Amino acid sequence: MNRRTLLLLIGAIAVGGIYFADQAYRTWYEQPLDRLESRLDGLRLRERRAGTTQAEARRDVRRLDAYAAMSLPFDLEKAQSGYQAWLLSLVAEHQMTQAAVDPGQARGVEVRNRTRRGTRQVATRLPFTLRAKTDLVRLTAFLADFEQAGHLHKITSLAINPIGSGTEIDLTLSIEALSIGACEREADLSTLTWNRNVSPPESFAILARRNPFARGFSKALTDTRLTAITYGSDGEAEGWFRVGDESRTRSARSGQSLELDLVRVEVIDILPERLLVRIDGQTAWLSIGGSLDQALATETP
Repeated sequence: MNRRTLLLLIGAIAVGGIYFADQAYRTWYEQPLDRLESRLDGLRLRERRAGTTQAEARRDVRRLDAYAAMSLPFDLEKAQSGYQAWLLSLVAEHQMTQAAVDPGQARGVEVRNRTRRGTRQVATRLPFTLRAKTDLVRLTAFLADFEQAGHLHKITSLAINPIGSGTEIDLTLSIEALSIGACEREADLSTLTWNRNVSPPESFAILARRNPFARGFSKALTDTRLTAITYGSDGEAEGWFRVGDESRTRSARSGQSLELDLVRVEVIDILPERLLVRIDGQTAWLSIGGSLDQALATETP
């Protein structure tokens, strides 16, 4: 074997050794290390998920405690009769007439079980139907008190049918209350209150006072006119209004209000020939001889 052949053989052996050494390095070190890192990543992901699940579980426990404090009692028969009595007392408080509260068929609420297969029941829905006759003012107050009550309940549907001239309405409410199994009370309703209303009750007074169901609202605006502006012995100006077919006129000074059946007129300022008034929240100028509907049709400068 000459020198050149020997060198080529040594080179080939060296290349083969390097190749097999690289394969051994990959097989016995890199690949096991990659598998180990992959398993570690999986364990870290499981740990994060477990931490998230634990945080969610703690949050759910806090929520469940809060809901249980407002839940109807766990005894369904006592919960149904107690809530029915509470609704009737609220109806009586707001002077609704011909009222009736009918309970419906209870239905279970199930959730997926985290530890076992299948579902488990955590609460029971108790439906009720309320029927009564009332007006918008009383209904508005009733709904405000219903919303503030510390019970797990909600109105699922509301039907209003005007009766006669529309000053009275026939009301039908579908209500659903919730009884949670974690509730510790057997028979007593919650005495908590829940301030969920983002708007003050006064913001709904205009709607109740205007009553879109009542007949004759436009006529009330047309038939109310400013007849004169006079000054009393104390120098204070006052506006005089003729209202519909009334034989007498009504007067109001600046800062006072004129309460009509379907509308409220607030006198803001009095000038020699006109008044600045607020009609159910809308500001307008009312001239002598002009009616409320004419004032509303004219933009306030």
